[in-house]
Amino acid sequence: MDRSLRVLFDSEVFGLQTHGGVSRYFVELMRHLPAQGVAPRLVAPFTFNEYLRTLQTPGFHGIRLPSWARSRYAAFAVRQLSRAGDALAARARDVDVIHRTYYGRRLRSTAPQVVTVHDMIPELYPTVFPFPAEREQKRRACAEAAVVVAISNCTQRDLRTFYPELKARVEVIPHAVDAEFFRSRARGEDDGTLLFVGRRGGYKDFATFAQATARLLAKYPDLRVLCVGGGPLSVEELAPYRERGLLSRVAQRAAADEELPSLYRRARVFVFPSRYEGFGLPILEAFASGCPVVLARASVFPEVAQDAAQYFAPGVVDDLLEVLGRVVADGGLRGELRRRG
Repeated sequence: MDRSLRVLFDSEVFGLQTHGGVSRYFVELMRHLPAQGVAPRLVAPFTFNEYLRTLQTPGFHGIRLPSWARSRYAAFAVRQLSRAGDALAARARDVDVIHRTYYGRRLRSTAPQVVTVHDMIPELYPTVFPFPAEREQKRRACAEAAVVVAISNCTQRDLRTFYPELKARVEVIPHAVDAEFFRSRARGEDDGTLLFVGRRGGYKDFATFAQATARLLAKYPDLRVLCVGGGPLSVEELAPYRERGLLSRVAQRAAADEELPSLYRRARVFVFPSRYEGFGLPILEAFASGCPVVLARASVFPEVAQDAAQYFAPGVVDDLLEVLGRVVADGGLRGELRRRG
């Protein structure tokens, strides 16, 4: 008798993140896999993860705790209970595959295990991520897996570079974007926003973005900068705008997932200056929302965006300024970028 493939997802990443791209990725997998003949299972007796609040998959067993109850001690207790739940679930005879959600904990089971590698940033930037134990956990998780999923060809190449001894099969499965971004594609009123989404530190290269956009704002009085996520802007991050008296045209805000499509839709252009990403999901979000995109010509970006974006040399302020100025000034070019996206 035919039956669904039964996949157990461990709870590790949901104990580490209340928000975050990795936990969001796994929730979306569990949400959509039943339609593909896969029965996902997750045992998290209690969780603070925000994405799990909306998960209605029958295989999810757990209680969502209110964010106000979260403390260091409560989070530790939740992780310990979740580990116990994982261990019991892994011993069940009806588990066909275990998909680890992070790298730190291997479950005792005869079922084959799968691990997804989202990027190789800690290996490429060890001074930014000085945690050798975590890098070793990642290497061990890949060595123990029957299949390693890489989210891009770029990530697969970097994986092979750092783990030349890896014998597991590596499958490239790119990310996709939620249908809500497509539903919002109808153009809204262009509000002149130069949009930056996500964290800004280190290799994300917000400094290049800030220097270039400060000069652009000084030239075009209808433009403004909006940073979504990443926490409040620091004194150093605001310095290029302060020097030109532009602070009133720069803002930072948090945004729920459901707000993002409208922010992309109204933006004049979305800019992603990062020097390295494993994939770069905001690119697809911008494309699906009909927002023109400017990217650093780095790492995975040409693979993901191909000819649907404008590119600049990573870290070169003058080049970003020239490319961004061209997109801002040319409505025909923006229209073509929307069509290609």
